[in-house]
Amino acid sequence: MSTLPSRRLVRPTRPLTGIGLHRALPARLVVEPGPPGGGVTFTRVDLSPPADLPATLGFARPAARRSRVADGPLSVETPEHLLGALFALGIADARVLLHGPEPPILDGSAAPFAEVLLAASVPSPPPTGAWVVERPSIQVEGEGRCELARHPAGLVLDCRIEFAAPTIGRQRLTLTVGPSELFVDRIAPARTFGLLSDAAWLRRQGLALGAGPNNVLVFGEHGPLAPLRFPDEPVRHKALDALGDLALLGGPLRGRVTLTRCSHRLLVTTLRRAVASGALRRRREP
Repeated sequence: MSTLPSRRLVRPTRPLTGIGLHRALPARLVVEPGPPGGGVTFTRVDLSPPADLPATLGFARPAARRSRVADGPLSVETPEHLLGALFALGIADARVLLHGPEPPILDGSAAPFAEVLLAASVPSPPPTGAWVVERPSIQVEGEGRCELARHPAGLVLDCRIEFAAPTIGRQRLTLTVGPSELFVDRIAPARTFGLLSDAAWLRRQGLALGAGPNNVLVFGEHGPLAPLRFPDEPVRHKALDALGDLALLGGPLRGRVTLTRCSHRLLVTTLRRAVASGALRRRREP
């Protein structure tokens, strides 16, 4: 059995509003209970008529510095913080009513999402099945590496980052995904981060247009420009982002996932190839 917690939404969350991180457009979302077995679906209510987009591996279209789900011109960008919270809290079925092309960035972490999801959900029986790593699968892209390995129970996430900037340097976090309190206390509050030296380049690429001191932890030449919530906050946030991408599987995962300087694209590619080759299978359990 997976050690991931299981919860079920019983009412809509309170609305969360703000701006999107990359496009800086107004954003508003409400998460409603979804039909059993329906998975997580985004509904772009700002479009006429509203359009649905499943948050699944088949619709994953990761882009630079962010996750993304899309179907032709229809897309939702930067959903990883919300998806990471849903996955870690074990909420498998949800309908996300989203006004705008990306969820609000809020404080740059998943803590606000976790707070409203916990308030609108109750514990539920564990799922009857899970994705299981049947045999090792490794993908390498430049300096990035993603490895899936077997594990007897539950999900272990081993996340490693390395930045040339000495204010971040090398960091590593090994996390056994389990009780929701661990996620809420240790992972959800970790904020999006970046280097001050990258800010101008990102803006020229049309990215991080909504970034500011209230939603991004910025590292300058001499260290972070705001107090850290954790000494290793960057790698904790990378773990959060990874959970958001793992959520695209649409169910719990049993195995060990080791990420070394791994991008959204590399993780999604690894998952797709593992599913296609049978190295990663969905098993139904009584």
